Amino acid sequence: MKFIKKSLVFFMVMCLMLLLCGALSSCGKNKEVSLYDGDRLIKTVPVKKGREYDFGPLEKTGYSFLGWYSDAEGGSAYTDSQGSSAGMTWEKTNSTSVYAHWEAKDYLIKFDYCGATALDSIEKLQVTYDTEIGDKLPAPQKTGCSFMGWYTSAVDGTQITDASGKLLDNALVYNASVYPVDGDGTTLYARWGSKMVTYIFSTDDGTPVSELTYPVGTVLYELPTTTKDNYCFTSWYFDSTMLSEMTFPYTIPDSSADFVTLYANFVPGSLDILQFKTISATGDKEYEVTYSGNAEKIVIPDSYYGKKVTRVRKIDSSTVKEIVLPHTINSFINGAFENCASLEKINIPLAVDIIPEKCFFGCRSLKEINIPRGVSTIGKEAFAYCSDITQINLSAKIEKINDGAFRNMSSLSTFVIDQSNERYMVNEGVLYYKVGNSSYLVHYPAAKGGDTYKIDSTCVKIMDYAFSSSKISSIIIGGKISSIEEGAFENCANLVNVSISGNATSFYIAENAFLNCSNLKAMKIELTKVPTLKENSLTGVSETFSVYVTSDMIRNYQTATNWRRISSQIYGLDTIFGDFAVEEVASGYTIRQYFGTSAEVVIPEILNAHKIVEISDNSFSFSNMEKITVSQYVTAIGDNAFKNCTSLKSIVMECAPPTLGDNAFENIAEDFGIYIKNTMDVLDAYRAADKWRELSAHIWSYQ
Repeated sequence: MKFIKKSLVFFMVMCLMLLLCGALSSCGKNKEVSLYDGDRLIKTVPVKKGREYDFGPLEKTGYSFLGWYSDAEGGSAYTDSQGSSAGMTWEKTNSTSVYAHWEAKDYLIKFDYCGATALDSIEKLQVTYDTEIGDKLPAPQKTGCSFMGWYTSAVDGTQITDASGKLLDNALVYNASVYPVDGDGTTLYARWGSKMVTYIFSTDDGTPVSELTYPVGTVLYELPTTTKDNYCFTSWYFDSTMLSEMTFPYTIPDSSADFVTLYANFVPGSLDILQFKTISATGDKEYEVTYSGNAEKIVIPDSYYGKKVTRVRKIDSSTVKEIVLPHTINSFINGAFENCASLEKINIPLAVDIIPEKCFFGCRSLKEINIPRGVSTIGKEAFAYCSDITQINLSAKIEKINDGAFRNMSSLSTFVIDQSNERYMVNEGVLYYKVGNSSYLVHYPAAKGGDTYKIDSTCVKIMDYAFSSSKISSIIIGGKISSIEEGAFENCANLVNVSISGNATSFYIAENAFLNCSNLKAMKIELTKVPTLKENSLTGVSETFSVYVTSDMIRNYQTATNWRRISSQIYGLDTIFGDFAVEEVASGYTIRQYFGTSAEVVIPEILNAHKIVEISDNSFSFSNMEKITVSQYVTAIGDNAFKNCTSLKSIVMECAPPTLGDNAFENIAEDFGIYIKNTMDVLDAYRAADKWRELSAHIWSYQ
């Protein structure tokens, strides 16, 4: 028994020792850490928790090593510039991926003018590694010689600038790929030339051009051009395959042969149609292009006469269907493509940052447009009347959209915008401009679905032409809105009902705000003050248009400027019940006006404890209903009551034949039917009644 107890004690002691050894060994266990320079893995090194570590430094041309950090872009410093932890110990929470951080070094560019007799005042220039230098370096002079440019060596080396001192594309940034990094910088050497070069012009059946001779180092800003019937000259090329173009300004290099042949390049077209004009008179001048003709496709060249084509002034054509623009185009003049009514396809180059005023105005065949991500401004009426475009995509860089940019785009159904845009937002396809915690409604897509739209509660203003040509039938305006700007609802032919309320201290309705809203019948206003109404705000609304206000405000409206002109059309809100405006008569109510938008309408028998006994003149005219039921107490239907209800097919009569006014059912659906409830006697009474008998071919009975 004692032996067994001793064995158990020994076994437990051994287990404890094994556990302690395991714990001690785990405390000092190595951990692998990956060292990166950007995305490139340098090496993997071991570290121990709670111990100091040393990853060592790195070297990179043009940069000073700052140390190893926890993140590629920032984070915590894990070492000093020597790669040592400098007393810190590795912790469990440390990242197992660490990154090298660098700081670009500063260097001096020194200039050796190589015997120039007239020196530029600049002798040296300080630059930072891998950063842009600027546009130009000094352009010295030397008697009897032509300056050819700056080079990295007095004899050979790499050319850094042309003869004007303008940096070449590969030399715009200071780094070891073009600049020798020697000690604290680089010395550039002026190169001079005097050799003569003769240019021979191959004109490809164009008009001949005489030979010209120049000394090496001469800066050419232009050369003679050639003409060819039905073609447009674009530029001179060094090879017949048109791969190497002579661009200006061109410095004749030392390496030129004594005789150089230049080849003329042409594109189909005529200078009388495709015209080029210089934008600037300087040596670096560029060209703008204008077109006037009847082609179906236009291809604009990227250069003319060896210089870039960078701007479109005017494309004047009613036949052009496709325009191909080169990548060199960076701007358009106002109205550049205005009224190109047949234009279906065009590319906007990435360099364009402004779509100017009326740029694509009236391009009604254009079905889509790709607005480059760099565009920051869209001008006034830039896409107005582009009636086939269905969607507009806007980038994060859009900062300003001017009035009416998307005016009368009848097929536009939605906007899509980069959510990181700081100035604009899209709410359910509707474009708003952000103003602090408020907004302006910029544009409601004309083809957006829905009968009724309640404007966002943050909105304070409805901008110019915001709803132009919209198919909306009812608008609810409330909250903080204080103005309806010019033409905001122009040409909204389906708009029937507008409700205005809110807590704004004043309200303004601008010129032509509801221009040509031919079916607008009712405007309900619940404001504490009479809104300012401009003279032509309501031009072209429905003949039966009425304004409904609170009873205590009727007199104020009837005497206010511009409201007094429609004083007889101003009524109290207490005469409205649902979609019906009524007026009391001896035996009940007459329906003075219907301003609903339902496809099926039922005239109630009783409203507000009054029987509906009459339907007034024009009360339902221009409504978009398809079926109406006339209740049993109606005894009279007025002149033009249902005139121009072009979708009305079914009229259900639950009453005895009422008196019928003139043209009550004029211009409704051709296959309409009048259905009479109850007995054959009632049906016969309709077919025999005055004016109903003229409609007898459309009158039927139903049970």
